[in-house]
Amino acid sequence: ANMVARKQASVPRKGHNNITHTMTSKKKGSDSASVMQIIGAISAYVLTSSTLVYSNKYLMQPSTSIPAPLLVTWFQCVVTVLMIQVLVTVRGILVSGSKQSEDGDDSENGATRAKIGLCTRVLLDILPKRMYTYKLKLGMSTLSMSMAFVAMISFTNLCLKYVEVSFYQVARGLTPVINSVLSYILLGLPTGFRTAMALAVIVSGYYMGVQGEIKYSPIGTLFGITSSALCVIYPILTKKQMDLLNDKWQVIFYNNVHASIMFVPLILLFEMDIIKEHSSKFYTVNFWLWMTLAALLGSFVGVAAATQIKLTSPLTHNVIGNAKGAVQSLLGAYIWNTPLSVQGVSGLLTVITGSFLYAYTRILQKDKAKEKDVEPPQSVKLEKLAHPKSKASLKQSP
Repeated sequence: ANMVARKQASVPRKGHNNITHTMTSKKKGSDSASVMQIIGAISAYVLTSSTLVYSNKYLMQPSTSIPAPLLVTWFQCVVTVLMIQVLVTVRGILVSGSKQSEDGDDSENGATRAKIGLCTRVLLDILPKRMYTYKLKLGMSTLSMSMAFVAMISFTNLCLKYVEVSFYQVARGLTPVINSVLSYILLGLPTGFRTAMALAVIVSGYYMGVQGEIKYSPIGTLFGITSSALCVIYPILTKKQMDLLNDKWQVIFYNNVHASIMFVPLILLFEMDIIKEHSSKFYTVNFWLWMTLAALLGSFVGVAAATQIKLTSPLTHNVIGNAKGAVQSLLGAYIWNTPLSVQGVSGLLTVITGSFLYAYTRILQKDKAKEKDVEPPQSVKLEKLAHPKSKASLKQSP
């Protein structure tokens, strides 16, 4: 009897092996999908945001458009709100189409149908799943994020209005420096030696870029510094809202509804004279084509940025933005025939190098904190400072 039991135990169970193989395959597929989602989000953000910068720069030219950055941004926010509702309808059509495909005959074109099914599933996972209606309580909880968004976009476009695309990245390159300064002033967190060296590289590159910029604009540079400070705050607030709501489309919806309202008094206060001066552009097809293109790109940039922050981190979002800025600046100089100096280009590359070094030191800090089971500095504590009422959700497991 013992020998029979041993033989039965030694016989492989096909069902068990199949289940194990299936679970392993699903896990690998899930990991691959996760990596592909991150790569896709980063690629989409880099492509759309770079194209958006060029489109916005074109819209800032008095000869071809109305140089009113707040008006341009307001239009982009309104289109984004409408686009969300359109995409919900598109998703409904895809759901109906996929159901009809599943009910059809599977004996013909099975491989083609499988590919279409995979593409449909990817789109269904990305597109918004329902229509959104504004709720006051939820709107109030996202108001601080929207205020930071409006301020950040306003100063970013104002910076782009006054500086060349080639200098744009340098003008907004102080984000890591401001991050460390705020961490020290507000939280008393000291800066390590490696981080300080990386920040020194960024500051030196910034100085070189300013000195080497042929068409230097002090007011544009000031707007860039302000935008850099807001670029530290906004991703943290966005990350917090994404974690609480777990719905990037709902965050984007409330963000753009608020922005569409907040920009109106700013336009009336600061840009009415400019709009009246160039009012004839309102009747040209070229103006509305570029406005619509920039608005659509703005909608997709918001989606790509929100997805990237959700899948990675606010720090990664800033680092990728800096890397993208290097290529974007040089390509922009070529498109607009901007004269470049050796010192200016050296400053740009130095700022980018310092930003990468800063990101590397932050990664080392987080890895070291995980090994010692200590809360990593700056990022988590800045989130606590931004949301003191939500400390429970930010506590790390012991």
